[in-house]
Amino acid sequence: MHREHFVEEWKNFLYRYSFSKFIIVVLTVILIFLVMRQQQLVDKQRTIIVPPNFKTRIEVTDDYANPEYVNHWASYLVQLVYNFTPYSVERNFEQFLHYVPSRHIGEMKQALGDKLKRVRAVDISEFFTQEEIIFNSDGVILKGRLMRLAAGREVSNELIHLLFQYKINHGEIEVETLTTISQDKYKRLAAAAPRGNG
Repeated sequence: MHREHFVEEWKNFLYRYSFSKFIIVVLTVILIFLVMRQQQLVDKQRTIIVPPNFKTRIEVTDDYANPEYVNHWASYLVQLVYNFTPYSVERNFEQFLHYVPSRHIGEMKQALGDKLKRVRAVDISEFFTQEEIIFNSDGVILKGRLMRLAAGREVSNELIHLLFQYKINHGEIEVETLTTISQDKYKRLAAAAPRGNG
């Protein structure tokens, strides 16, 4: 009698032990799946904003932003470099340099420093009026009129074409280059741009 009772208890124990092992394995698999899924969600985290004067929602991820958002930033950063007076130029250039990554800061500082010396030497003011902006796979291209004054007198008023190249790093815009380009190159880049943008 004791032996049958013992055997019955032992079978129950083995059954509970096997069932517990099974439950632990299932829970472990579920936990691993949930951790992996959570990591995927964190890696694909995105921020959606709807700023004023935008017709669409803006999506920003770790390494991507909507073309409208990039165009907005390109327009703003171009204004810092090409729209100033002798009194605002230094502050504009310093603000522009906040968006330049360390790998480009030396050459950008040098170029802006040279421009700053010329501005101060002849009391130059520049006013850029943007006429067109187009998002392209190479960056953002802009066309506009640049009026330059020296000591209060207009010395030039010309159409210029700019190429703004950037990188999105951790959701922030980084300036790779901002250069003037020829009208021919502008036309080639504009022709290669996706339709309905600009």
